[in-house]
Amino acid sequence: MREFLSRLADWFRRDRLERELAEEIRFHRERAEQDARAAGASPEEATFVARRRFGNATASAETARDRWSLPTLDHFQQDGPGWQDRINDALRKAIGK
Repeated sequence: MREFLSRLADWFRRDRLERELAEEIRFHRERAEQDARAAGASPEEATFVARRRFGNATASAETARDRWSLPTLDHFQQDGPGWQDRINDALRKAIGK
């Protein structure tokens, strides 16, 4: 139950979490570039080394998003406005009302 409540809270603040995630990825890439430059790499080489060291940023972001995602809520929200009503209807059907 605690895990569900944590994910629910994260789902409601996902815009902030997305911004923080982008900033975190940017920070680590910049830090890796700085380290490569300090080791004598050119700016282009440093960028290449940082990207290779950090790995696939998209895959890392997806892994992080999985942490705060609630697939059921995401599914209902995909259809646009009125998703709360669709959830309520599904819950009513589930409990037999």
